[in-house]
Amino acid sequence: MTLLTSEATLRKKTLKNKHGLRFDLLENGSIFMSSHDGIMIHQYRGNPAEGSVGNIYLRCFKDGKISYAPLTGPNSTSTFRVTGKRAVWQGRFGDLEYACCLQLAEKDFMWFWTVYLRNHGQAKIDADLVCAQDLGLAVRLLVSRNEAYISHYIDHHALNHKKYGFLLCSRQGYKQLERNPWLMHGCLSGSRGYLSDGFQFYDLDYKETNIPGALLKPEFPNSVLQYEFALPTLLSRKMKLAAASETAVTFFAVYDPDHSPASGRQDLPLAEKAAAVAAREVPDNFQWNTRGGSAVMPTLFNRVSMFQSRNLTASEIASYFPGAKRNIEKKDSQLLSFYYGDHAHVALRAKELLQERPQGMIYRSGHDTKMNDDILTTTVYGYGVFNSQLAIGSSEFNKLISVSRNHLNVVKSCGQRIFVETDNGYVLLGLASAVEMGLNYTRWIYAGRGETIVVTNMMDSNNPASFVDIQVKTGKARRFLITSNIVMGRHEWENQAQLTIDAKAKTARLWPVRGSIMLEKYPQTNYYIVSPHSDAIDHLGADELLYPDRKRRGHPFVTIS
Repeated sequence: MTLLTSEATLRKKTLKNKHGLRFDLLENGSIFMSSHDGIMIHQYRGNPAEGSVGNIYLRCFKDGKISYAPLTGPNSTSTFRVTGKRAVWQGRFGDLEYACCLQLAEKDFMWFWTVYLRNHGQAKIDADLVCAQDLGLAVRLLVSRNEAYISHYIDHHALNHKKYGFLLCSRQGYKQLERNPWLMHGCLSGSRGYLSDGFQFYDLDYKETNIPGALLKPEFPNSVLQYEFALPTLLSRKMKLAAASETAVTFFAVYDPDHSPASGRQDLPLAEKAAAVAAREVPDNFQWNTRGGSAVMPTLFNRVSMFQSRNLTASEIASYFPGAKRNIEKKDSQLLSFYYGDHAHVALRAKELLQERPQGMIYRSGHDTKMNDDILTTTVYGYGVFNSQLAIGSSEFNKLISVSRNHLNVVKSCGQRIFVETDNGYVLLGLASAVEMGLNYTRWIYAGRGETIVVTNMMDSNNPASFVDIQVKTGKARRFLITSNIVMGRHEWENQAQLTIDAKAKTARLWPVRGSIMLEKYPQTNYYIVSPHSDAIDHLGADELLYPDRKRRGHPFVTIS
């Protein structure tokens, strides 16, 4: 299955104001990108397969437990529409009916997220809201090249306002177009908590649980982390909604295209200005009888279930990795990693859950010590990226498969991924029980409860070819769905591709389109997706298998030239 398109072919709806602030939204209710005058405000572009990273979350507290729901995008159960000057997401979470509205200020560098709530139940509901916004604040090409790199230059500074609580300011210190883009986030009903980085919001356990850890914590640490995943996040004050009552909470963002001084108390008055603009432009109430919009059809990447790998037993470790072990790494008697054989390194599940950077390897074909146009390169990662940045010749311009976009595996549709069909539907192979890395191969061992799956990626030493082998070692025979995020160029959404599929032979050929840099520099470029076991392949196609609704065939974001 391949995902390929150019941005020009995406169906988008746009909100913009007189200052040139712009939000492009996709049909699945996610934000594709926010921008102003050449600056990409978001860090990650939303996509039709998965949606956006940033979101608004509704949390409810009952009997000491926290439940939560995302309100926007395909990970939510909302309906979505753009009407007039607002984007609106509507839905229900338990007894709470909600409407989440995004609105740009008409004449100011501001936008507002307003969540209207109505309690349909017979009991009081304790709730709060979380507003998380990934930030790039840089020219688009720089952000797309390396989100982690650009995050290092965003300085986060928390202010405490006597009326509005915490305000979180984020300033780009790496000049962009001779400017320092800047953003302030706040909550007009008051914010009691904040985070600045996605590593605080998601936690390392997210690689296993797929649950943002901060959402299950009653309070936030209220500390600034200056790291590799800029994600300013605000926590509203708690609300107590009586039966049949209504309320509204508004988060605001103030944008400054060029904020030369560092963030400080001189920025506090901007909160009052945002409150004045909101009082003038944001409605106090929502017309609940207003309906419309459409339900978003989720893909396998939305509300995804992860394969639950377990720790290997001592006997399993001895069986998979025989012989003496050296350079053994442990923590509190827990085995983390070791070397064995001539050149193999093994990292166990426990190590992946401890470290911020994932296990990964770069492989290349051929024997030459110098790079040339016939060399195939790829990068793999321990949390279930079986190929990424796969390219012939230049790995900058000639990528077939996209790069892996996030250390914590938050963006799961990038690179090459594998789903396994279970009795309860498809689950994604992510965190493995063990990852073995050799000179030209990586082996992932997924030991579950009742079954073991082994995936091996091997780079051919003599030919520009990468092979992925999947074996069910124990348990039932399973079907697998392999997805590849096709780039055919530099970055996602920049190029279309020529694609032919031989349905009978189960092979695909891809080559660059006219006018692309790849075709200009490498006119003979051809990529082939093939298998020596074509009789074992049910289907090779575009995106139709990505949708749980098997009756659906094709989708506008797939473009085949």
